[in-house]
Amino acid sequence: MLDAATNSLVPASTGLILAATAVAIFAYNGYGAAAYFGEETQDAKRSIGKVVLWALVITVAAELIPLTAVLLGSPDLTALLAAPAKIEYFLEARGGHALTVVVSLAIAIAIFNAVIAIVLQASRLLFSSGRDKTRFGPINNAVASVHGTYASPWVATIVVSIAAAAACFIDLSLLLVVSGTSLVVIYALLCLAAVAGRRNGTTSEGHYRMPLFPLPPILAFVALVYVAYQNWLDVAFGRPSLLATLAIVAVAAVYYVVFLARRADWTMHAPEEIEEIAG
Repeated sequence: MLDAATNSLVPASTGLILAATAVAIFAYNGYGAAAYFGEETQDAKRSIGKVVLWALVITVAAELIPLTAVLLGSPDLTALLAAPAKIEYFLEARGGHALTVVVSLAIAIAIFNAVIAIVLQASRLLFSSGRDKTRFGPINNAVASVHGTYASPWVATIVVSIAAAAACFIDLSLLLVVSGTSLVVIYALLCLAAVAGRRNGTTSEGHYRMPLFPLPPILAFVALVYVAYQNWLDVAFGRPSLLATLAIVAVAAVYYVVFLARRADWTMHAPEEIEEIAG
């Protein structure tokens, strides 16, 4: 890492690396989004698991290989780490301005495509929440409504798009850390769910069986707890983001126990029921 005081390279501490893991998780996250569209996928029970794992492999390779190449191929590692736009610095140094422009345009197109995918994913989730009656009557009806011609959740898509536009006004550093720490909590809950599901039998009918169980969820959970601890030590961004994430989880838990669990009309639909409901 670069020491800003001396402008020299110094070894990064283990705590600093783990504190940055939350943001790194956010950078690699997204491979599980295929599950959001499981109801529209043919033979989803058998194919979604493979899609998620292949997406993970491709994501890690597509990010790790270029990043490693930049670090190894940079003419000046100190200048690279000090540069505000590190990839741009590397491209200018090694390929010239024309290559920088071409790659920058490609990155812009990729970001635009990623935004579209995220909006579709979040809109599908919001639509499902209304369809499954997890909210109040008028809100359920609105977000669960679909376009008469295209059968798309148009209201949910508009709501998500407005929320995404509003997020552009949030401090970028805080937004990255909040997104990362929320994923740390989500992944930790998934680890607990994997163990609980195997113990109580709710996952016994699943088509994918985790190898080396229970080692993967236990190791991942311990690592995530330590990552959360290191982020808690970061009083500028890490601690506020963890508190915000825990507050959201607490509100969701209270909402479920006090309101949702007592409603007779709330139900989680099985995939085979969706076509009938839509018809």
